[in-house]
Amino acid sequence: MTGFREHRVDKVLDLSVPVHISKEIAWKRIENKIREENGHTIRSFPLYRKVISPMIATAASLVLIATIFLTRLPQQEKQACITDSGSTYSIFLPDSSEVVLNAETELQFNPEKWNRKRIIELNGEAFFNVKKGKRFIVRTHLGNVTVLGTSFNVLSRNNSFQVSCFTGKVSVESSDKKASTTLSQGQFVEYLDSDQFSTPEAFDPDRVASWHCNELFFTNTPFIKVLSEFEEQYNVTVTTQNTDNRFYTGSFPKNDLKKALNLICVPMNMRYRIINESEIEIKNK
Repeated sequence: MTGFREHRVDKVLDLSVPVHISKEIAWKRIENKIREENGHTIRSFPLYRKVISPMIATAASLVLIATIFLTRLPQQEKQACITDSGSTYSIFLPDSSEVVLNAETELQFNPEKWNRKRIIELNGEAFFNVKKGKRFIVRTHLGNVTVLGTSFNVLSRNNSFQVSCFTGKVSVESSDKKASTTLSQGQFVEYLDSDQFSTPEAFDPDRVASWHCNELFFTNTPFIKVLSEFEEQYNVTVTTQNTDNRFYTGSFPKNDLKKALNLICVPMNMRYRIINESEIEIKNK
């Protein structure tokens, strides 16, 4: 059973560390900054400790065995970062590649194996600025993204899988390997329900990356998807009706609930009612 370490955060922290220090010290600094800056508890689950501590206490003759065991098991330990609703989070990977996580996003990777395999597991949305080197792979439940060194945005949430290439080239493949495509700088692609990708097309970089600046933009987006993103950002449940075949073009902020509701509802000729802090009702006028 592998060990597992989780970081849960709810705001942006400056977690940059000098590139010359070891990974162990770098992660220790990150943990300390998270404790100091936002008061969240860092939950560590190094499962092997429950086994080794009794061994060391029982007999000194097992110290050598325990030492070998300790040096091997951390190679299987994953680091996880999870963002809460309405928050973003920036982190530097062991090779100095940077990842910015959007709200309600989970990222996992193995720092001990990073020099051999640069593999990220992602659920949610993140922007990657990858340093050149070995293959860099982002795995999601719907598809995978492979690069050598570039910057790109990945959205993998529920049944949506979208990739936007900002610089360099990006290879995109469905998780079942039935569909694949390659994106050049300035191209966007979306995975379709029919086991294929949309035709790569140009996108507006400012809009795709707008969530970095607490603003979300949509262009002719199914209204149900807009509401889903709104729910993720504000940690609320929205009940509505007659949203089939309706599309939304516009934007709303990530940090002002009433302003966001007005910017969503007015163009759609709808009205809203805040039932409580976690429930909102949207109806046609």
